[in-house]
Amino acid sequence: MKKRFGVAALVGIILVACGLSAWFWRVERQEKSDPGIVAQVRRKPGPAPKPQPTGKPASAAERQAAIRSILGQLNAFRRDDYKTAIGYQSKLLKGNFPSLQVFRNMIRQSYPQFARYKTATFGAAIMQHAGKNPTLVIPIVLTGQDGIKVEATYQMTKENGVYRVSGVNGGSAPTTVDPDETPKIAPAFEEVAPLIT
Repeated sequence: MKKRFGVAALVGIILVACGLSAWFWRVERQEKSDPGIVAQVRRKPGPAPKPQPTGKPASAAERQAAIRSILGQLNAFRRDDYKTAIGYQSKLLKGNFPSLQVFRNMIRQSYPQFARYKTATFGAAIMQHAGKNPTLVIPIVLTGQDGIKVEATYQMTKENGVYRVSGVNGGSAPTTVDPDETPKIAPAFEEVAPLIT
């Protein structure tokens, strides 16, 4: 059984290597005949398009109510008042944190721009679910006291007449990479590595 698996793995590796070899040979031939084709193939892909929330636009009053809750939580973070800040979390989201200290540590370590925000700009709000507990989605661009700008999307759920945070997508600061620690790619793969996924 182990011998068959080893042979199958070896055959798979050989097929992948042959496929890459044939692809590089084909690209090299095309480059000689039409460099424009290869330039299109080798361009580095841009950022993935951001998913757009679906639903209907929220009313101005609903948008303002959600923003009031978000800013209330952000101001509590800034004052280091995590007892007030956790009150802006939905019941379901509160359950993810066994203690106030765990919540505080998570925000300060993973989302420092939220913990010490300087400015916040909100986009158009979308109502995704109506009914007993409406859900509103609103994008935010936030700048921390450190000058780093982050983008996020808040999901706000109405509980007892107040919008509370039921989720946040994004919001992490971009990581900086030390050029000396960047993994090196063999020159032959440098242009096409992003295409191999």
